[in-house]
Amino acid sequence: MAAYEELVKRAIASGKHYEDLPPRIQNVLSPYEWKTRVKEWCVQRGVSWSGSLAGSVCSEQEYYDDLIKSYKSWLRVFPYHLSDYVCRVQRTTPFKYYCDLLFNVLRDEKSYDRIPNFTAADIMRIMGIGRNEYISTLNACKAKKLMWRVNKGLARDFL
Repeated sequence: MAAYEELVKRAIASGKHYEDLPPRIQNVLSPYEWKTRVKEWCVQRGVSWSGSLAGSVCSEQEYYDDLIKSYKSWLRVFPYHLSDYVCRVQRTTPFKYYCDLLFNVLRDEKSYDRIPNFTAADIMRIMGIGRNEYISTLNACKAKKLMWRVNKGLARDFL
């Protein structure tokens, strides 16, 4: 099974379309599964939609929506290398991206230490929120109790 997975990864990395795959892989993998794996592989690596195999398996809007959603859940740095599309078409600026990311971390009441170092450094550069500011914001939100869980605007006001 490991050899099969390796063949699939190599095929995606080389940019092969489903029709160009060897018959033994096509028998095991449906076209839908192939599209899903291609999209996941491209999102994990943060490649551009137009310059990758993702352009043949999903729409541009769908790809970048999934990419931003995944990056936020993985607490990754804003994808500056894709900012021409992300900022211009999706209207997601680094500030807005980090506001949403910090809101999700606050909502889950995670420690600031759970944020990766490069992401935390970029948050500090863009928003001016470091570890101490995060802790005071989290405590202020906890003081509001139930209202904070329901109201996203309350957390945004503290940010």
